Amino acid sequence: MHSVPLFVIRPLKSEDAEAFRDLRLKILRDVPDAFVTTYEEEQARPVDQLAKALSELMDNQGFVVGAFSTEGVLTAAADLKVDGKRQTSHRAVLTSMMVAPSEWRQGVGRALLHYVIRR
Repeated sequence: MHSVPLFVIRPLKSEDAEAFRDLRLKILRDVPDAFVTTYEEEQARPVDQLAKALSELMDNQGFVVGAFSTEGVLTAAADLKVDGKRQTSHRAVLTSMMVAPSEWRQGVGRALLHYVIRR
């Protein structure tokens, strides 16, 4: 039996900043202890600042990946930073991961981790 994917995983671009911000705000509202940042702080952060941060991460040997529902809604994200030094460039750190509560226990987080590892 062939299963139909319930989400699409791909790297986020600066154009995804608004969807990324919406996801963060939703999770901050639903699970406030999941972040160091508060809902109010994130809400006050300009979207263009987040777009710039996404671009800079990609430029500095890192990336953010997102899981999008079949309707195109960003439901989860994870970011990875790779050590920029030549001798330790094989090292990386998963710096954050978030999954919308409505998607918990659906395999989205596991799929994100597998994607990051393969990449």
